[in-house]
Order: sequence, then structure tokens, then C-alpha cells
Amino acid sequence: MYWLLCGVPKENEAESFDVLLGFLKNIQVSATVKLRSVKVLEVLVIQYPDLKPEFVLTLYEIRESSRGSLLKRVNINLEQE
Repeated sequence: MYWLLCGVPKENEAESFDVLLGFLKNIQVSATVKLRSVKVLEVLVIQYPDLKPEFVLTLYEIRESSRGSLLKRVNINLEQE
């Protein structure tokens, strides 16, 4: 995922937040894409703390269906809450 390596372009940050949350909620998306989406969202939430409640809510929503590395990452974020 390009955004994980290079960051999200400033002009696309708002739209990318919605797209990445959509990846997390979509059951058709692989765990790898979801894990990378969480990592990019972590950076966006640091830059824009007002987005954190929606991010945390989404993590709670996907927690039950998450496994492996994704579940570990979700739990790390929720423990920091």
C-alpha cells in the first residue's frame, strides 16, 4: 500500500480516511489490506485527533471478526484508548 510507505497526500486526506475505514468494514477485503489500512489510519489520527472516535468505533466493530496480526494491531490501538 503506497500510503503506508509515502504517506497520504494532503489533498486526499479526508477522502482517504473514509476509503480506509470502508476497507476495514468490508468483509470482502483481505486481512492484509485491513492491517495496512489500520497502520495508515493510525498516522492520520495522530495528525487529526478529532477523527479518533470514528476510528476507535470502527476498530470495535471489526474486532470480533479479526484474526492474527490484524487482531493484535486492533487490540494495541484499543488498549491505548
